[in-house]
Amino acid sequence: MRTLIIYLMLAVSCSAWASTAKDTFQLANDAFATGDVDRAIALYEHLTARKLISHELFYNLGTAHAERESWGAARFYMEKAFFENPGHEQIQHNLRLIKEQVDDTHRFPQYPFFASIASIHSQLGQKFLGLGLLILLYSIGILMMLNLLKTIPRTKIYLSVLGGLLVVNGFLLIMEYTYVGFHTKMGIVTKDGTELFPHPDASTEPNAYLSAGSKARVNESVGPWSKVDLADGSVGWLQTEKIVLMSANTFSNSST
Repeated sequence: MRTLIIYLMLAVSCSAWASTAKDTFQLANDAFATGDVDRAIALYEHLTARKLISHELFYNLGTAHAERESWGAARFYMEKAFFENPGHEQIQHNLRLIKEQVDDTHRFPQYPFFASIASIHSQLGQKFLGLGLLILLYSIGILMMLNLLKTIPRTKIYLSVLGGLLVVNGFLLIMEYTYVGFHTKMGIVTKDGTELFPHPDASTEPNAYLSAGSKARVNESVGPWSKVDLADGSVGWLQTEKIVLMSANTFSNSST
């Protein structure tokens, strides 16, 4: 796989930790640029272990793992980058290439309005809908108080408009929680040849063998087993240690 570019800047808030994070990010970029990909990965993963969330970081880390042809980790971090910034063309491009490498190009069915929620996240950030709802609630509260005081004419009209916006915002907020929940149930297979069994029993004949980097949705966990479904419609059980949920901060392939 031919990767193209990495981000040169890291967007984090201004603080002592942010300054350290930017320095570490730059050291990782320098290591990547000089061909020391393993050191770059170690430095990037130091930042993810500190729970830094940034599409630039996830993108660079996914790109570095792709250079090493570590497709499970590459898919994991590029998917996280895509979740943080789904509208970014380079992320879309590299994610598509990684999917081709792991032979997993199917897409899970999407709920209505997921594309709109993803666009809002990409342009305005994931907290925007919650902030908008809070502002609307405060605005309605203030208008209701002023209406009682009879200080603003046509207050009922304003309340009706804000009420309509409140309903729309509330609906989008529900869809956002559904969207985030849908994402966090997803996981990435860590090991090539992972068996997909019809039952949580290793003595049965596997239905299929999954490649590292395959994406699956975890629907149920029973002891050391997880019931998953794949985008191509396959359903089965695999060992929980062989899949990393997208809600995790770092990719662990200790089972490999």
